[in-house]
Amino acid sequence: MSRTPILLLTAALVTVACSHEHEHVVHVIAEQAPGLKKAARVQFRGVDVGLVRQVYFTPGGVRIDLLIERNDVPIRTQDT
Repeated sequence: MSRTPILLLTAALVTVACSHEHEHVVHVIAEQAPGLKKAARVQFRGVDVGLVRQVYFTPGGVRIDLLIERNDVPIRTQDT
């Protein structure tokens, strides 16, 4: 399994918006995301925590929307 979702979740610019009580949509902007596909599982420290909701190609890079299904995943907003 690719480690790309883990790296994207922990190392990219992240904006969080709540959608349900235990679900969060995380918008990630990355320079590239080779092999990343819609519906791929997202892992944090080896535990499944969600899935890739959508992948968009933009002039500024790749925007990845992640659906985080657990409320115990530490998510931080960071500037790059």
